[in-house]
Amino acid sequence: VSDMAGLAINGIRVHVYGSGIDTFSTTGSNSLYGSSGWEVPLANIVSTNVYFVELQSQGGTIISETVRVQFPGNCQQNLALVNFQQTREF
Repeated sequence: VSDMAGLAINGIRVHVYGSGIDTFSTTGSNSLYGSSGWEVPLANIVSTNVYFVELQSQGGTIISETVRVQFPGNCQQNLALVNFQQTREF
């Protein structure tokens, strides 16, 4: 998650839901994916499930478009990387 200048934004709430999942993470909680990285483990099996990802303010207001993620059902593509970049002030 980055701001309009491309700099990392930490502390933003990430909502992941769908296919029996409804959970949250916080940007900056997993630097493996960059300084504002985050991660939500969904399953330990190959899947074709659909999930939705959106950013929220700490109060729960949605501050991004909702991104639809569908896994293709093979081991080589069992990780989704979702990048958000700020396009307006909030």
